[in-house]
Order: sequence, then structure tokens, then C-alpha cells
Amino acid sequence: MDDDRLLISLAEVAKLTGWSERSLLDDCRAGLIAHVCRKGSYSFTRKQLDALIERYTVEGTAEPESAAEREAREMEEAIRYNRTLRRGAE
Repeated sequence: MDDDRLLISLAEVAKLTGWSERSLLDDCRAGLIAHVCRKGSYSFTRKQLDALIERYTVEGTAEPESAAEREAREMEEAIRYNRTLRRGAE
């Protein structure tokens, strides 16, 4: 059988991720996270679990941004924003 079709229970997802069952259940009921619900039983496919973990994964940077790099990035963002406003694309 294809592993992508197997369902992982809410309790198992909580064990695997360290998140509480209650917070996962609340997010499922609120429609904040993709899940499978059948007759009040909540579970996840492997793809849904991977997407959930990816959603909350924070990537670090190897080196912090220097003041000069930050200033250049902010200037570029401001220029791009102003060009967008002039074109009426907002």
C-alpha cells in the first residue's frame, strides 16, 4: 500500500511533533491546518504533516545581516513599493 494514503492520528502527530493534542484539535476545528476529519476523528496524511511542520519551521541565517546590507535591502524595498504605488498596482 502507498504510504501517502495512510493516515496518522492526531495523538500520533502530537507525539511526533511535541505539540499538544488540544492545540492541534483547536487548529483543525478552526480550519487553520489541513487535516482529514471523518466522523469526528481527526488525522493527517504524511503530506499534510510535512506541510504542517514546514509551515512552522524557521530557517536561520548563517550570518547576521550587516547594517549596510540591511540599509540597502530596506532602500530597495522602499523603491519597489513606491514604483508599485505610482503604477496603481496596489
